[in-house]
Amino acid sequence: MSATTLETNERIRWEVVWDLGVLAVAAVLLLPFGRGGVLWELVRAFALLWGVLLMAAWLVQRAQRALRVEDDPPSDAYVLSNLAVGVLLLLAFTGYVALLLRASADGAAPWMMGILLLVGLLASHAGYGIVSAIYGGTIYRMVNLGVALGGFILFAAWPAAARAAFGWLM
Repeated sequence: MSATTLETNERIRWEVVWDLGVLAVAAVLLLPFGRGGVLWELVRAFALLWGVLLMAAWLVQRAQRALRVEDDPPSDAYVLSNLAVGVLLLLAFTGYVALLLRASADGAAPWMMGILLLVGLLASHAGYGIVSAIYGGTIYRMVNLGVALGGFILFAAWPAAARAAFGWLM
């Protein structure tokens, strides 16, 4: 195995641990208040993000090879195609999480809304980590962190945008 493969495997292992930690915190915050359905949907969203990310990364890698996109040193096409995968997946993920938590917050007390927003921020950060486990370069991490946290804040504040873009996910 190459050093890059070992580094990626290590990042994936740590990200799975972080995801489980976020889900444990979400369980502690949500289950006492009867929000188990939200927790289950977050588990499904994480699993789906992992699956779609791995498939998309494989497909993009195959396309890059077929098109002979230069990866050493990385060409602009290589970086931008990888960045597009991460950004699109994170926007869809944060839109889904924002819509999910918004639906759960309808009619809830303000303190419960605060808990749901905290869970959403943690889940969005974990989504960023999932994408960063595969795309670990500095430029990917910088852009994807902004997309993950900014996307969640935008979609939580403006659910109509999330519904228009990602309502079909619900």
